[in-house]
Parts: sequence; structure tokens; C-alpha cells
Amino acid sequence: MSQLFRNKVADRMQFINMDFFVYILLIMTMVEIVQSECVLRQSYNHEEVKIICSDRNSDDIITPIENKKKKHLIKKLDLSNNNLEGIPRQICDFENLISIDLSHNNLTALESDIFDNCSTLQRLNLSNNNLESIPRQICDFKNLNSIDLSHNNLTALESDIFDNCSTLQRLNLNNNKLRIIPTGLFAKLKDITRIDLSENNVADIQRNAFLDNYNLLYLNASYNNLTTMDTYTFQLLGQDRQKTPIEKQFDFSHNNLESFRSSSFHFDFTKAYRFYMDLRYNRFKYINLELVQPFHLTKLSDLFALFAIDGFLYIDLSKNPIICDCNMYDTQKIVKSVMSLPGQLYEFTIWESRSLICMYPPQLQDHRLIEVHEDDLVCNITENCPVNCTCIRKPNVKRLAIECKNKQLADLPQKLPSVQYGINEKIDLDVSDNNIEELHYRPYFNDLATLDAQNNQIKYIASSALENLTSMEQLVLNNNKLRYLPNKISVFPFVGLKNISLHQNPLECTCDTFWIKAWLWSLSERRVLHKSRHITCTSGSAPIMEHDFNEELCNVNWGIVAGIPVSVTFLITIILVNLYCFKNVLILLIRKKRKYPEHPEGKEYDAFVGYVTEDVRWIRNVLIPILEPKYKLCIHNRDFVVGRTIADNIADAIEKSQRTIMVLSPRFLESGWCKEEFLVAHRQYMLHPSQVLIPILLDDFEHDLPTIPNYVKCYLQTHTYMEANDLLFDLKLESQMPQTTVSECMNIMTHQV
Repeated sequence: MSQLFRNKVADRMQFINMDFFVYILLIMTMVEIVQSECVLRQSYNHEEVKIICSDRNSDDIITPIENKKKKHLIKKLDLSNNNLEGIPRQICDFENLISIDLSHNNLTALESDIFDNCSTLQRLNLSNNNLESIPRQICDFKNLNSIDLSHNNLTALESDIFDNCSTLQRLNLNNNKLRIIPTGLFAKLKDITRIDLSENNVADIQRNAFLDNYNLLYLNASYNNLTTMDTYTFQLLGQDRQKTPIEKQFDFSHNNLESFRSSSFHFDFTKAYRFYMDLRYNRFKYINLELVQPFHLTKLSDLFALFAIDGFLYIDLSKNPIICDCNMYDTQKIVKSVMSLPGQLYEFTIWESRSLICMYPPQLQDHRLIEVHEDDLVCNITENCPVNCTCIRKPNVKRLAIECKNKQLADLPQKLPSVQYGINEKIDLDVSDNNIEELHYRPYFNDLATLDAQNNQIKYIASSALENLTSMEQLVLNNNKLRYLPNKISVFPFVGLKNISLHQNPLECTCDTFWIKAWLWSLSERRVLHKSRHITCTSGSAPIMEHDFNEELCNVNWGIVAGIPVSVTFLITIILVNLYCFKNVLILLIRKKRKYPEHPEGKEYDAFVGYVTEDVRWIRNVLIPILEPKYKLCIHNRDFVVGRTIADNIADAIEKSQRTIMVLSPRFLESGWCKEEFLVAHRQYMLHPSQVLIPILLDDFEHDLPTIPNYVKCYLQTHTYMEANDLLFDLKLESQMPQTTVSECMNIMTHQV
């Protein structure tokens, strides 16, 4: 205040000369007291105090009012714009203090206990400082309802930092450097009405950062880096039904939003809704079913039905890069139907005229969606689109048009973009004027409605290709080099076929293609055959439908006529080949079933024993005691003639024996001479069936040994063999021995002489 005013205060005599009205005005005027380097401004009732110090220690800044008699009346303390780097310890020495303003200072941190005695505090302004963090005790006041932390350097907040702020109603975090709003940050703020998060670097508001904050009237999250938005935010827009509901305002403009994130969202229709949601200047490209699916809306019409909800809903989506293409076709369709209803909602009309404005493609910029012709709502599909081809989605006709005309193709594309099965979309494929020679099955054939392959070099159509053309409407194959068509084409129904073109192909008219005539007639009767009279044979100019195929001759089944003698000849050949290949097995089987007389005359031994030297102990301890002295055995290390070759001894001994016993073991199969013994005995048996070969398998012999020769396997598979560990081994062995021994035969011959 002016010096003149201060002089008037000092000299009370001047008040006597003033009238009463002026006196009252002076009392109500702020009183300014200059003490040292600080200026103290105090309201007439002492409730509001403003201290301005040019250069003073923070602990001394309270000094001008510390000793005032009426400091208990002070409720609002303003220490803003003092360049404070710390907060004076005496700041809470005012028992009725409800507001502290520390804005526009140089505070970088707060001591955890600095506000311990501020139990009556309701409003705290810490804006425009350099705070990088705040202590957990900032909410330890039962009456605190407003905190201003705007224009600081906060980069992160702990999720429970505001848990004790149960009475908080206003929270300003504007213009900081926050990147994430963590889960639960505002969950305990049930009375909060205003939150300002604008002008930060927020990229994510995590799930449940808000929870049941239904008293929230104003939320500003504009000018951040959000890319997705939790649907639960919309649930907070509901409020208890009142006669005059308060309009809520949520501002998410100037972000990078392009989608919504699903949560436990549901519209509570018991609540009233009156709000303005600002989503301008984001990156929403489409307003369609995909966008609103996180809201658990299954039909796009459900979204527009919300405009009829009790209250007023306005979601401002203007100034977004809306792309008017195939993805907006359903939206346009629904909007047009709503706009055509009698008594259409005024709010809906306003919303449509502002939010559904095309930005792309360039030729549709600034057009209202409902003004765009439905033929222009198409998409250029690039994924899996063949090279040098164009793939256009046309939702108004439910077609995916693939244009590959005159692209020097030598074959059908292997892959095409996927169709949208939900709308029964089909494919129109144009591969005309190329160099294709064959048509083979492709995975997309089930979805083909049109195949235009005219003016190619097609000579062959695979039957498998036809079986999958279940949706075919247009089949254009004229001007190719087809001589034959697969027979299956005549029985395939082509239920939805509207046109088929086969003219100007060099079709052969033979008995093999006799069926074509009847098939063409059936197509002609259905009125789907294009230029039927131009479908002719290579051998004449008459249409195939009029060609004489000599039906009687064609009906002769030449396959059966020629097939019978060929089949008989083939069967006989197979039988002879099998007899030759398995003659040994057959002989063995036949001999097994017959009994042959024994001829002990001229024999020297009852049995020749073939074994490997490593098994000699079993021969001495088991076999010989069983058979000798009744039977005379030939044991090679005992009875072979010295000086003769082993091969001669083996052959001579086997020939002079009534039986041949082969003691088989893994060691036997490893011996070349032992296998030679078995082979000689086998041959002798084949020549003289009475000289039976008796195989004995020792305990360690295994049938699946890889070293077993084929002739051994063959004999074991067709004859009974004995196992050494059999309890009846002795009896079974004696039953296989000759009925007349060599000794008995010699005695008989001696008595006869």
C-alpha cells in the first residue's frame, strides 16, 4: 500500500476528521506492516496472512507473525513467490490453520514430518516448485480436501501414496513428468471430485488405478502419451439418480489413443449418465465393432442405443484421423438406419455431424461418413496379396476382389488374403490373360465365388480342384487349350452356379468324353452355360451338344473285355512265382505231415551231434548220458577220422547217421563250421526225409538273434524243436530217435545169416 496510507495509520488523529463511512472502509482494508526485509499483509479479521520476503532464511520467514497476539485467528498462510528452498519448521504453529500456499518457490523436496502439526489443514498448494517426490505423510490430515502439485518435476508416484487422503476432493498433478499412473493410486479417494493429470508424459493408466470413484466430476488427462484407455473409466461416469444430475467432464484429448482396453466394465442402468467425454485429437482410425468390443458390446447397434440412455452422453471423437474404408461400412449402415428413424435423437445427430468425419483417404477428407457412397468404402488388402496383384475388400457386395489380370502368371497364386467368415464373404479371382497351364487345388478354393481364367494356356484341371469349388458362381475357362475335362465335373452340383464359359477350347469328342454332351445339356437347361453353340469338338464345327458319339459302341465296356484275360494271366503268374520263391518252405511243410520209413541198414551211427566246442560240457554232462549206450552217437572230437578234412568228416558222418542233432546256441551261430554242419544236415534231410534233423535250443538261444541264417529260421518255423530246459526234455528227445538202433539192426542181420 502507499506511504500515504501508512502515515494515516501512524497518525490516529487524522481519523477523527473522517466521517464514519471512510473509517469503516479503512478498517476493512488490508494492513501492511514492514518489518526488516519482509512485508506482512494481513486481512482485517486476521484470518489471511501473506508474507513476502526479498531475502530471508526459511526458518525466519514466520518471525513477523510468530509473536502476534491474534495468531490463533490465522486460517490462511500464503508463502508463495519467496524463492524458498525449504519449509519453515514453524509453519504449523497456528492452531486453526486450514490453508497453506507454498507455490512459486524453489522447493525440491519435503521433509517427512514438516506438516506433522497441521491437523486442521484443508488445502495445500505446492505448485510451481521443483519437487521430484512427495513424502507418504502428505496425507496425514483428517480434513485435507485439496492438494495442488502442479508444475513440478514428479516422475513417479507410489501406488499407496494417497491411501490416507480419504477426505481429498481435489488433486492437481498437472504439468509434471509422470509416466505411469499405477494400480490403486486413486482407489481410496472415494470423495474425490477433481483430478488433473494433464500435460504429463503418462503412457499408461494401469488397471484399477481408479476404483469406485463415482464422485469424480472432472478428470483431465489431456496432453499425455496414452495409447489405450481402460473401459472402467466410462463406468465412473455414472451417478446416483437426481432431479438435476451434474454433468461430468472427462478430458482425454491430445493423446495417442487408438483403442480401449477391456476390464470389468458394465453399464449400470440404475445410474444416471450426464457427461462430456473429450477424445479429440487422438489416433482413433475407426469407430466400429472392433473398437467397442472391450465394452462387451456384441453388436454395433448397441453402441448407438446408448444415446437413448437416461441422461446425456456425449463422446467427442472429432479431430481424429478417421479412415473411411471397408472397416466403417457397418458403422455407416447403422448410422443411416438410426438417422432414418422418426423422432431421431438430437444429441445423436450433433454427435454424428462432428465425430464421423472422414480424414482419409484424401479424396474423402472432410466428408461426413453418411455422405460417402458405399462403393467407396473399400480396403486395399496387402497381407498375402499376390505380387503385382491388387486385393480390394468390398463389404457392400461381400466380396474380396483379387485382380491379377495380365500379370504373366504361370500358375494360380498359392495364397490369398483371408475372407471375413462372419459376413459370408467370398472371393472373386481374376487371373485372365496369363500363361497358366494347369489348375490345381488351392486352400482358398472353398471361398471362391468367381474364377476368371479365360485367355490362358490351361490344358489340365485336377479333379481335387473341382471338389472344393463349393461356392462357385462364375467359372470362366473359355479361350484355353483344354482337350479333356475331369469326369467329376459332371457330378459336382455347383449349386450356386450362375455362369460357366467353356467355348473356344479344343475339346476331344471320343468315347472317353461321351458324358460331356449330357452334362452340357443339363447346364443349358439351367441357363448357366455361356455360348453353348460355340463349344465344339476339334474334329468338327458342330456343337458338342449335337455331336453323334456312336453311343452303342461307346457303351461297350472295353475295360472288362480286355481285363479278364489279363487278370487271369496275372493271377497264374503270381501263383507260380510264389511256388518258386517258397518251394523249400512248402517241401518242409509237406514232409512234416508225412512219415517216412527208416533204413538203418548201412548206417554206422544212430545220430550225428553237431555242436560248438564251447558247449562240449553240456554234451558230456547232459546229452551223452541220456542217449548212450542205447544209441550210438557220432561226436566229432571223438569219432572223426584223423587225417580227413573237416568238411569230408562232416558230410560222411551225417550221411552214415540215422538222425542229425544240432545243439543251437549263440556260440554255434558264430562258428562257420557249425553252420556248415547244419546246412549239410538240412540238405541231407531234403534228399532223404527219413534222416530227420533234430534242433535242440540251449537256454541262452534267442529267436530274434540277427546272426541266425535264413535256412535255420526256415527250419525252426516249420518244424518242432526242443528246448534244453524243458522238464520233459529226456522223453521228447528219445521219441525223436530211431525206432531201430544201429546195434539192433546189426544183431538182426547177424541172426539172419
